[in-house]
Amino acid sequence: MKTLLMFVAHWSAPSLHQRQLLEQIAIPFVLEIIDVCEDCTLAIKYGIRIIPTLLLLENDEPISRLAGFTTKENLELWLNAI
Repeated sequence: MKTLLMFVAHWSAPSLHQRQLLEQIAIPFVLEIIDVCEDCTLAIKYGIRIIPTLLLLENDEPISRLAGFTTKENLELWLNAI
């Protein structure tokens, strides 16, 4: 089973915009949004250094990562490629 983790910070404008774009796209995975200000455990575990970051897991193992803000078109290309 694949899970898409979205690492955000509540104060980050790029995080807010990325989340809004992601909500406009049909995502074929379970989506979990993680605010690193509230819980940094997973961010530390997966070495997240840029906010926002999307991390796709399969059986709890990272298989793809997209760091930083990107356009809706790039999000769709990335999701379709994996």
